[in-house]
Amino acid sequence: MSEAPDLVPALQKSLELVANKKETENPRKILTLAEKILDIQKNVPMVKKKGFNSEHRYKFLQIEDAVLAVNKMLSARDLILTQQMDKWEVIPHTGGKGYIAKVVLHWKLEDALTGECRVYSVPGEGYDTTDKGTPKAITASRKQAIITIFNLPVGDNPEANSYSADREDAKAAAQGIAAKKIAEAAAKGSQGAVDAISQIEPEKKIRISRPEEHNGNYIIVTGMIAVPQLERYFDDTASKRFKTKADLVPYWRVAAEYEKGLINLCQKLQIEVEG
Repeated sequence: MSEAPDLVPALQKSLELVANKKETENPRKILTLAEKILDIQKNVPMVKKKGFNSEHRYKFLQIEDAVLAVNKMLSARDLILTQQMDKWEVIPHTGGKGYIAKVVLHWKLEDALTGECRVYSVPGEGYDTTDKGTPKAITASRKQAIITIFNLPVGDNPEANSYSADREDAKAAAQGIAAKKIAEAAAKGSQGAVDAISQIEPEKKIRISRPEEHNGNYIIVTGMIAVPQLERYFDDTASKRFKTKADLVPYWRVAAEYEKGLINLCQKLQIEVEG
């Protein structure tokens, strides 16, 4: 009885021939680096400014959001973005406290398949009073490089009703001015103002922001923070209390590792958490 032939090698060879034929008939187009950059620019979504500086009251783009917006697109197109430091200097802050770190980084965008590359020189600055100035400067350069190279659209929700948002901002500003005037009158002994303040029910909400300058090490907590249980939590976690320079609004700076515990405590106290 003759031995049955081994069909596996023959089948494997047939599949390879079919694959090679398809590759010959429909060769894969190799895109240039410029074409890949253009493709990313066409498809990259708008990135919202999720960061908020509670002291100076402005929104900003967080570095992690900028990176996430393009990271998968770079990998899908076999592109890598690396950096090399060209210049670095540290100068004292004119205010007499802290320093400013300045860097210029060469950002190299390279096609891993073809070796084609482009280099962009992007400056960055970072202010700090300890040892975080240079990391902040590097982060600023990295963020600006991503925005510039890929024409990253940055802004708030494009579907938001800007008229409604502006109206709400104006309303909040007017309420803030009115509250400040009432507080000033109460401080001068106005009984009517004192009565008005006593009737104001505080909003049961705290707001958590993550200023970029803290590099993820701290969060800022504002809002309804004058609650005994919260104040005890802040003291137990060695948090620090500050006031904004502009309007002297109190806030707490809390180590980021205690954010989850703070949120859990607020849930038990039925205090809303925003941010």
